[in-house]
This record gives sequence, C-alpha cells and structure tokens, in this order.
Amino acid sequence: MDPEIRMEFHIIGENFSPEEFTKLINISPTRVWHVGDSVNESKLLRKKNAWCFSKKVNNESLDINDYISPIVDELLPKRKIISSFCATQDLYLEISCVIYIINQTPILHLDPELLTKLHKLNVHVDFDIILTE
Repeated sequence: MDPEIRMEFHIIGENFSPEEFTKLINISPTRVWHVGDSVNESKLLRKKNAWCFSKKVNNESLDINDYISPIVDELLPKRKIISSFCATQDLYLEISCVIYIINQTPILHLDPELLTKLHKLNVHVDFDIILTE
C-alpha cells in the first residue's frame, strides 16, 4: 500500500486577514482559519490566523517533488506580492508535508530547481512522517 501524502502551503500570523491576502494575491485558498477557531473539531483553539493552499496531484507518485512543485509553481509568479505583504505583517510561510507511511516510503529528496524556487518564496518546509500499522 502506498503512503498517504498531504501537502499544504501556509501563511500564518496573529494580526493579518486571510481574506485581505486572498484579494491581494487573487488566488483562492483551500482553507483559512482564524484565532479562536477549533483545531480539527477538538477543544484546542487556534492561536493564529492562517491562509492555506494545496493542489491535487493527479497521479500516485512517490516523489515528494511532484506534490510540492504544483503549489510552488502557482505561487511563484506572485512572490513579490507575497514577500511584500508578509514583510509588513511579520508572517511565517511554510509548506507542510505530512506523510503517513503504510508499507512503502516516498522518495524524500528535493530537486535543486525546486529548492531554488522555495528559496525565492522564502518558505520553510516542514516534514511530519508518521508510521502507521
């Protein structure tokens, strides 16, 4: 059984409006959350606001680059707008990669071209690898 791979770009901060960012960048988020929102329907509450964006991957690839690249390629043309907005708002940018290992592991390397694009976006990459039974 293949691993389950979830990939999402986040812009996170305390005092910014995800809706304002959506208007500025003209890309619809996959989801947003606000301070005080419930975390996955639990009793935990969000401490920051976030604008989140993901893209569906059409194939069953095991290459992590195939999951990150579509997100980065859509956001990269807007990098100056993103950079300017984030600098004035003290925001944190990350690509969150959650990998559920079942029987097979994905290919965990980042191509130099993708690394260059990530650097241009000034984004952190966070990998959470979860072994399932």
